[in-house]
Amino acid sequence: MLMARAVGVAVAVLWLLPVTARADASKAWAAAKASLPSTTSVVVGMDVTSLTKTSLFKMGFPLLLSQQPDLKAGLELIKTTCQIDVVAAVDGMVAGTDKEQKQGALFLAVKGIDEAKIVTCVEAIAASKTGKGAKVVVTRDGAITELVIGNEKMYLTWFGKDVLAFAIAPEDKAQLQAWTGGKKALARAPVGPWLAKVDTKAAVWAVSAVEREIEGVKMKSGYGGLGLAKGTLSIDLHLVLPSAADAKAVADKAAAELAVKANGPNLAPALKPVLQSVTVKSAGAEVVVKAAVLESNLLSIAAALMTGS
Repeated sequence: MLMARAVGVAVAVLWLLPVTARADASKAWAAAKASLPSTTSVVVGMDVTSLTKTSLFKMGFPLLLSQQPDLKAGLELIKTTCQIDVVAAVDGMVAGTDKEQKQGALFLAVKGIDEAKIVTCVEAIAASKTGKGAKVVVTRDGAITELVIGNEKMYLTWFGKDVLAFAIAPEDKAQLQAWTGGKKALARAPVGPWLAKVDTKAAVWAVSAVEREIEGVKMKSGYGGLGLAKGTLSIDLHLVLPSAADAKAVADKAAAELAVKANGPNLAPALKPVLQSVTVKSAGAEVVVKAAVLESNLLSIAAALMTGS
């Protein structure tokens, strides 16, 4: 389970990271855009490089790790055994999955990591666990690299020297081949029509073509992004409904409920400017949610939650 654990820790960290803004994640997106298959129903992109410079990270990430002891232990194991800081080593990530999110691939734009370092790290972790030396057997099959240690296998592929990809199930070679061999088929995927509308340069962005029910109306798809610039968190979310009438009904109801909450007499002072910054409107068949929230306000809310005040 050594390789699976190491990969799992890295992926968990990336999914749990707060948002930041930087353009280096474009390398991961370029690889994913050229490789994901026509069955892709969900795509999520994340930029992580500037994260440690934000106050949100400095407060939130240690708190997050305190609630995730296995994740914390795994990060510490990789850092002490392999001298690899998982957070610092990744510039950006793009994940693409099917509608059930059981099949898919993750593309990581990395720095200071190559195949040799991965092999050395896995061997070092194995030695620290067993007290014995262990060797990783590396076999290449076209673009796919197989890493084997004992009874465990892991498959990965590289795009250039700084983008690494592996399947959601790292031990599944067929899944990796299917989800990195799309040959520019993503435009024909269920998410295709919405990828042209989402801002892929946002700190965090996502497109989903998975139908969900909202206020009794079936949402056909959704897309949007989050960014952080000059101390302000921006949100731009679009929900695509069956008709303009449906979108207007849902948006009007949500806006009315939001106004009541934002002006409620018992609302915590730190929450008031946050809720008042949110707008919900309809635009054709879309419900559009936007907000601009100061990072300082979010820090005040986090501090209040931590102290129970």
